Amino acid sequence: SVSARGSESVRGSLSARGSVSVSEGATSSGRHFIAASIASYGAYLPSGGEFTGDYEGTVSDEELTEFHRTNIKVLGNHPDVDCLFFETFPLLSEALLALSIARKECPHMPLIFSFTCRNGAEIGSGLSFSEAVNALSSDEQVIAIGINCTAPEHITDLLVSAQSARGERAVPFLVSPNSGETYDGDAFCWVGKPTSETGFLTMEVLTRWSELGVRIIGGCCRTRPSDTQLLRERISQGM
Repeated sequence: SVSARGSESVRGSLSARGSVSVSEGATSSGRHFIAASIASYGAYLPSGGEFTGDYEGTVSDEELTEFHRTNIKVLGNHPDVDCLFFETFPLLSEALLALSIARKECPHMPLIFSFTCRNGAEIGSGLSFSEAVNALSSDEQVIAIGINCTAPEHITDLLVSAQSARGERAVPFLVSPNSGETYDGDAFCWVGKPTSETGFLTMEVLTRWSELGVRIIGGCCRTRPSDTQLLRERISQGM
């Protein structure tokens, strides 16, 4: 994926085609699907606001609009980008704002939205994941909705909670859990023990996620190459 961390860095990355080159080297054949990653406003804060949404009400809609419009305009109209991937969002309101901007700036670009979640039922802000899915699932431009940078033990319950919210299209799910550690916004570090060490990527779990509508699986913060290798091996075994 191509990550958006500010308009100038986005332009530099795309013009240099560094991220594209990495993507082309990742597989041996076939066309490569490039998703341009656009994080929430909270991901740019040092306090871990992407996990809590505690910046809601402290940033105006005008500021959020300008923040997201810049990245959406640059990435959403780039010929090498196949999809905009809005990830690590703790707030449905911010996701809906980003959606409204994308509709205007790049109405034909496929979109994916992914939320951080605090437990097996709620996104970072405390709103139910089911409500977030329901609010986005009817938009034809949205091709998947997901969960990222969330402890893996919460994923199955979250997926179950939102089954009826997927709408008539039965919009696919994306999951990209973190290691299971928790980010300490005061100490600016991750704490706790990685869940991945206990082997959460079992065939039983991956099969269950697939049954619940997951079509895109990855790893987020603190996951390691060994996790990715294990995931790939188990998918190849017949998931």
